[in-house]
Amino acid sequence: MAATVLLWDFGDTLVDERWMRTPPVGCPTWEAAWLEVMAHSADRWNLGAVTSTQIFDALSVRTGMAREQVEAHARRCCEQLVFNETAWRVAKERWLPQALVTVNPDLFTDHVVPVHGLTAVFDVIVVSSAMAVAVSAGAGVAAHDGETGAEKPDMKALGCSVLIRLSGEIGVRLLLAFVEHHGQRSRLQKVVRHRLVQRADLLAGSRRAAGVQGPDVRIRRPGL
Repeated sequence: MAATVLLWDFGDTLVDERWMRTPPVGCPTWEAAWLEVMAHSADRWNLGAVTSTQIFDALSVRTGMAREQVEAHARRCCEQLVFNETAWRVAKERWLPQALVTVNPDLFTDHVVPVHGLTAVFDVIVVSSAMAVAVSAGAGVAAHDGETGAEKPDMKALGCSVLIRLSGEIGVRLLLAFVEHHGQRSRLQKVVRHRLVQRADLLAGSRRAAGVQGPDVRIRRPGL
């Protein structure tokens, strides 16, 4: 079966993902400070729960640099990415409709994407920090005077005169950056949506196979 779209990762596929470890002149402790801050905050930063401003403040405390110096250095690091020449050449040749799907913070969206013109290369850019997540829960109680046993084969036994149902819902909406290329936007949207739905169904199937009990959890399909 021939491929119809390309899905690209960014770090260590298109570029060397260690670009933020490069120290500024006069600050030999930068890399150690960066690794320390990332160990504490990387996951939340990549999910948008922490902003670049907070990361810069933390780096300022650990390096002794002014916050403005930290931000300026971060921008320089984003400008000086080391690209994998072969992978980047193939991406720019655009053999097929393609999407960039990456786990990265707002720094990526604010600086890397515009500086390197990524919207001119990829039809869709999906960044983890641009995800909107909604969580809701509900409960319901009902009472009945019907049969509670299994004596009548044509009727479902309810088991109890008072029924309680708990439910939970997690909705994930990926915020996507689109650029029109050769009329393929709609087609690529459908493919990305299909892949996300497949992953949601796989997660639900694994949960059922494991015999997980308790409140229902549903993953809302992204409405791309």
